[in-house]
Amino acid sequence: MGNWKKIAIFSLLFFCGGCQMEGAENNMYGIITDSRQESNGKRAERIKEELGKMKDLSGSAVLVEGHTAIIGLRLEKADKKQIKAMMTEAEQRAKTADAEIQNVSVTIEESLVRRIEKEERKQQAEG
Repeated sequence: MGNWKKIAIFSLLFFCGGCQMEGAENNMYGIITDSRQESNGKRAERIKEELGKMKDLSGSAVLVEGHTAIIGLRLEKADKKQIKAMMTEAEQRAKTADAEIQNVSVTIEESLVRRIEKEERKQQAEG
């Protein structure tokens, strides 16, 4: 009977402890999501506005999700050195425009820029 009591007590502690952890996770998630009052679409618009100040840029598309920004750039004309500099500048401007952004991915690849633009339109339509 001694082993049966140990198993029962362990099981009780295990199940009760699991329930408490789940509640803590849910509460923390609520705090994190409540602290960000601005939608991803509005955050993307703010970054896009900042990117609009760049020279030799004919257009851009921005998606934001959490701490990540995905940016597609359309350049008027540039050589490899200028492209690298513009991509770095876009990353810096995104982080300056939105302090919550930690990860930035920038591309000039035409097919990817089109996809980002398509998703950007969807994000704007959703609100």
